[in-house]
Amino acid sequence: MDPLHSGAPSGVRHHLRVLRRRRGVLVLGVLATLVPAVVFSLLKDPVYQAEAEMLVRSSPIDETIGATAGIDNPERTAENVIRVLQGRAVNQRVADRFGLDGEAPAVSGVPDGNADVIKVRIETGDADHAAALADAYVEAYIAHQREAAVARIDEASEQLRLQIAELGERIDEVDADLANRAATREAEISELRSQVRDLESQRTVAQIRLGELDGQTDLSITEVAERRELAATVGDLDGQIADLEARISDVNLEDDSTLERSRQTLFDQESEFIQRLDELQVESALTTGGAELLTPAEVPAAPASPKPINAAVLAIIAGLLLGAIAAFVLEYLDDSILGPADLAKLGDAPAMLAAVPDETPPDARPISLSTPDSFVVEAYRTLRTNVQFIGIERDMQVIQVTSAVPGEGKSTTAANLAAVLSQTGRTVVLVDADLRKPTVHRAFGVARTYGLTTNLAGEILDLTLQRTSDGPDVLVAGPIPPNPSELLSSHQMGALVNELRTRYDYIVIDAAPVLAVSDALALAQFVDGVLVVVQSNHTSVPRVRNALEALDQVSAPVVGLVLNRVDPRKADLEAYQYGSTYGEVYGAEKSQPPARVPR
Repeated sequence: MDPLHSGAPSGVRHHLRVLRRRRGVLVLGVLATLVPAVVFSLLKDPVYQAEAEMLVRSSPIDETIGATAGIDNPERTAENVIRVLQGRAVNQRVADRFGLDGEAPAVSGVPDGNADVIKVRIETGDADHAAALADAYVEAYIAHQREAAVARIDEASEQLRLQIAELGERIDEVDADLANRAATREAEISELRSQVRDLESQRTVAQIRLGELDGQTDLSITEVAERRELAATVGDLDGQIADLEARISDVNLEDDSTLERSRQTLFDQESEFIQRLDELQVESALTTGGAELLTPAEVPAAPASPKPINAAVLAIIAGLLLGAIAAFVLEYLDDSILGPADLAKLGDAPAMLAAVPDETPPDARPISLSTPDSFVVEAYRTLRTNVQFIGIERDMQVIQVTSAVPGEGKSTTAANLAAVLSQTGRTVVLVDADLRKPTVHRAFGVARTYGLTTNLAGEILDLTLQRTSDGPDVLVAGPIPPNPSELLSSHQMGALVNELRTRYDYIVIDAAPVLAVSDALALAQFVDGVLVVVQSNHTSVPRVRNALEALDQVSAPVVGLVLNRVDPRKADLEAYQYGSTYGEVYGAEKSQPPARVPR
């Protein structure tokens, strides 16, 4: 189990760490939006907003018109009031009032919770003009609605007049029908009465003759027959007269109630329409347009826009959002190793034995010797502890320190590892086997005249080893040879390592980068463990993976990775952030290196 790496962070915590690592991107995102927003706000002409309140009320005209003429008038709502307010007719009234060429500034309307109150808002570059325009829009709306209402009244009145005239004609028709029926009935009765009079005359003549015959005592057969005939005639005439009298009575009793009811209905309708017409004429004179100016607009004291503070806040929010998106995109595209969490990108890789924070030492010497109380030295001590822990299960006397590519800090790591190992009282030698670009001699301030290459050429080991006052012994590279790989893979190199095993508890070998040359691969056969140094936020995952694969192909005993030059804030290393504070607080207490064990 990796002692420093317990798995990749996830969730909100991981996202916050990504943002912390990429805070520079966040800052750039904020600046990219904040600066233009503030500059634009400062350069933009001020815009003032004035607001008037308009009370909208239902007009009795609409009810009268709707009931009278059947005109379709939808219920007034805030939406259609605002549409009328923003219409061309109202706009043109305002433009004409102020003598504007073209259209007046646009208006907006917002219901104020109650649908009967509309907030009328105007935005212009002049504060006084804005207030005047807001009131003018309300007045123009009222005038427009008043004219529209009067026009509807006139239209409805005209329709009422037409309907009243039509009703008058229908009443005249009914009156004419009633008169015609009365004249016809009178003529019929007159004719019937004339017939009655004729029959009565005939009956009178018959009755006189019948009376004469009844006065005679001795009637002849002819007279008897005549009398009988006269009596029958009188009876028949009586019947005919009775029938005619009955017909006269029937004619007199003929019913005109249906026509009378029709006439009364038409008359009532005519009276109602006349009354409604009178009401419309009154309303036409009194109409107010169904609205009134409830609260006049006040002259705004400050511009509504631009508002630099609001623009800055929105720009900061937008910049943070854009910066966060960019940060996560960069994080996704970044294939470098920042911290322990990124080692998961290597797949089945060795454990990370230490993460060394990035700090510039005060001089060329290893920081473990120049500033032993630095929190960075604690990282090297952690590396030492892990190396010693591995040494419990396997031999870790000869340790090779290498890297994938140049410039990752392998020589610094090797020097400091040798220094902290020597501080435990063990005998340690640092061998500079980087024959391409040796640096150990500069780190310890010793000459490079004699060293590894001269020893491999036959020089006595004791003459090439150099002692340091407070650190490990060093075997510098010596003169750079033309064939480093051949020297490092020779049996002389193996013999030298074996000789060093007999003299020292630990042999730390600084080797060249794996992907640059084959020197490190040649040395791997002589060592007990290989440490691969990886520079944080520099070395890509493919390069580290290729280096590990190359070492694996020669069966190099890779025991772990060392993450170097780590920015604790970017690499999610809370332990080292704590260590930094710890070192600052307790750094005044200078630790003394333990006494060296005599050889």
